[in-house]
Amino acid sequence: AMAKSLAGIVKGRDPFDLARIVSEMDGLTPYHPSIKAAFEMAIWDICGKIAGQPVVHLLGQYRNSFDTDRTVYLDKADVMAQKAKEIAGEGFKVVKVKLGESPEADIERMRTIRQVVGPDIRIRTDANQGWTPNEAVRALRGLDPYKIEFCEQPVLYSDWEGMSFVRQHVGIPIMADESVHSPADAIEAVRRDAVDMINIKLMKSGGILGAVRIAHIADGADMKCMLGCMSETRVALTAAAHVVMSQKNVLYADLDAFTEHKIDPVIGGMALKDGTLTLPDKPGLGLDIDPSWLKTLKPV
Repeated sequence: AMAKSLAGIVKGRDPFDLARIVSEMDGLTPYHPSIKAAFEMAIWDICGKIAGQPVVHLLGQYRNSFDTDRTVYLDKADVMAQKAKEIAGEGFKVVKVKLGESPEADIERMRTIRQVVGPDIRIRTDANQGWTPNEAVRALRGLDPYKIEFCEQPVLYSDWEGMSFVRQHVGIPIMADESVHSPADAIEAVRRDAVDMINIKLMKSGGILGAVRIAHIADGADMKCMLGCMSETRVALTAAAHVVMSQKNVLYADLDAFTEHKIDPVIGGMALKDGTLTLPDKPGLGLDIDPSWLKTLKPV
């Protein structure tokens, strides 16, 4: 029902009125960011096709390629280490490790993983709000010897004081994920001086424009960002890649969701080789959907 209401705002409009359309969608509902993102990235695609330029050119290009991590999900230490080894074997230079149980078990997981992958693979971690502030400090101090790039969301999304406490008591940089959905949340993160970095996701920000706004706020506060994902296809991940290519302070990427999917219905789009992502030099997002796959979808 919400998609139909939003479609009413979008249909028949000039695509270059994008900021106004986004504002009207936000006016209709402050929620449903992923549906709004779907409409919004489609409009960017149309604008790019009309202009004959990739979306990253419309945003202003900063880089031509970047590395993504691949994720190791929470499991027994030896199972996780084996998975990390496979990822490294596929040419990925960066591994993201899910933690967030007891500090002791989490430290053991990381010790095993680092032992198996060796010293050169970059490792970052995500606790998914799993620890209390005290547990987070214990866990992250214990992870220190294993060369961790940063830790995402160590504590509950609403606990800014807890996040700040963790940041003051550990050396590993702290990244907000669930705590930051919107530019307003990004301002809160800056104001409270609670984190070092922000994980931006198109499915939280409502699309490319919202993601860029968050990146700009972070940049003004000299904070680095990551572009992350939920479980999107390569359509949304390609849109996210255009944002990474355009923002100087987006130094990290976690755009690996499609590697977990059994079907990839996207033709063109971002390409992955040895853990490095590139974009095609084609107008718009630079992708199409396989028409034979589209025929299998049932109309709502």
